[in-house]
Amino acid sequence: MHAAAPAALIGLALLTTTALATDIPTIVLNALPADYRLAAGQSVYVENDGRCPSDEVMQVAGTGIRPEDMPKISCVARPR
Repeated sequence: MHAAAPAALIGLALLTTTALATDIPTIVLNALPADYRLAAGQSVYVENDGRCPSDEVMQVAGTGIRPEDMPKISCVARPR
């Protein structure tokens, strides 16, 4: 009965590895989210609105769970 568990875990590990290795396109939003609400650790790319050098985009990252926790905005190279 316990012999099936390792096989199931190996299958799950292979599925997860395959999913992570798949090329997923990165989406760059046209504008900041209207309410700036992002979960802690969540981040999005946003087209440059003049805050960054012309060849970069903004990376907006959630910093907390309270509404007053404003996201952190960084200038980064455009993701590929």
